[in-house]
Amino acid sequence: MDCSHRIQSLGKHPRILHTFHVFWDKQSYTLYVIQEPTGCEEFFVETLLAHFTFEEPVIVAILKQVLEVLVFWHSSGMVWNDCRASHFYLKLDGSLAINTMSLRSILQLKTRDSLPFMAPELIQNTEIPIEQRAKADIWSFAMTAIQMANGESPYKGIKDNNEISDMIIRGKRPPLINAQNFSPQFKNMLDRCLNLDLTKRPTAQELCNLELFQNAPGKEVIRDKFFPTDRQQPTST
Repeated sequence: MDCSHRIQSLGKHPRILHTFHVFWDKQSYTLYVIQEPTGCEEFFVETLLAHFTFEEPVIVAILKQVLEVLVFWHSSGMVWNDCRASHFYLKLDGSLAINTMSLRSILQLKTRDSLPFMAPELIQNTEIPIEQRAKADIWSFAMTAIQMANGESPYKGIKDNNEISDMIIRGKRPPLINAQNFSPQFKNMLDRCLNLDLTKRPTAQELCNLELFQNAPGKEVIRDKFFPTDRQQPTST
């Protein structure tokens, strides 16, 4: 499927940033993606991780919105292949907008930034049945949950890509730094999503049906965490 068809297929969701054009410049070896403006890069979740502690209610509220996109995507027979916090943009009302166009998602390139979130079967280039390919997104979804819980990228500090790949293949995942702050339901969700046997990982819809996400707080908890309305406004002179 070419890029233009992919955009037409997957750009019609309220949580997906609209993409107008994607083209590859062979001379400069550059991928150009023309999208609607996001506003301010400071509102990307990955950027906010350096300044805020993400508590479980906030993480779950964000993840629930991500799941809406994954359900939409997978029901269309597509796989994202690049689910991580650097592609999540928070709007002022607490809703999420997701950038789905990246080197990894469009060209299937393995990048330094995407490697820690990749499922083991992708790293091993395992032949995967079509109906199971979306399970790679479920692995990345859980790694993104760990990223938000720990406030840092998985396997941070490990510079050797081969070492990271080996740890992922062996199922040696980053532990929750403050595990006592997270519920058994949250931990169980991670365990299920990070199963080395991809056939045993839940689907995005099955995750949506979990009590953890059925009872997830709304976007207001995100808004109040990062964009409180009672914040002192600059006084004009």
